[in-house]
This record gives sequence, C-alpha cells and structure tokens, in this order.
Amino acid sequence: MDFTNMSNVCSKCILVVDDELSIVELIRLTLERAGYRVIPKTSSIKALEGFLNNPEKYDLLITDMIMPEMTGFKLAFAVRTIRPDIPVIACTDFSSEIELMPGDLKVNSILMKPFDKTALTETVHKTLNH
Repeated sequence: MDFTNMSNVCSKCILVVDDELSIVELIRLTLERAGYRVIPKTSSIKALEGFLNNPEKYDLLITDMIMPEMTGFKLAFAVRTIRPDIPVIACTDFSSEIELMPGDLKVNSILMKPFDKTALTETVHKTLNH
C-alpha cells in the first residue's frame, strides 16, 4: 500500500457506524493503526447526534447499511444533507442492499462484508484521496 502522504492520514477523522460492536472495534483498531482518528458508534442515532454537534470534524463516514433505529441509507442521507461533500463508504453483507439504495444517494465506495484489514485500509485511503 502506498501512503505517500502520511501527514494527511493523521489529520483525517472517520466516523464508523455499525450495530455490531465487534465490527466497529475491528474497523477502529485497523484504521487507528493506519494513522487515522476514528470515532466509533454502534448506534446510528447517536452517530448522527455526534455528527450534528460538529459536522466539520469528520472527513469520512463508514456505515453499515442495515441497522436498527436508523438504516445506513438514512444516516448517509442525513449526513450528506448537512455536508454534501463528505465521502461515504457503505459496508454491507449483501450486494442486493446496494441495488436498493436510493438513486439520489451515491456512496463513494462499497466494502463487502466480510472484509480483511488490507481491503478496509486501501478502500479508506482511496476514498479519501479520490
């Protein structure tokens, strides 16, 4: 993997949302080891509240698509309503979920579960540097 601009990596803050704690922790640990700042959330409602408190803090949203309370679709739409420029990576178990995504919600990248640490880190790096 080519991290030619590591100083840029360290300044990036990523909001990670998944209702499964083990997945949130895997993503958090992997991305922190790669130099990113990570804000992990297991509740899409709490993630949105945190985002609304300081929308400029975040450089990327990584969200599961199917969650209780609020789906990843709705979370990404709400976040993009406030910050249309924020990149979004959708995590999903099923490719059919992506087909159901509303046409006006374009994600920057899709990460299919299960994913490995290399795929995660490379997807984040490519999405942030696109």
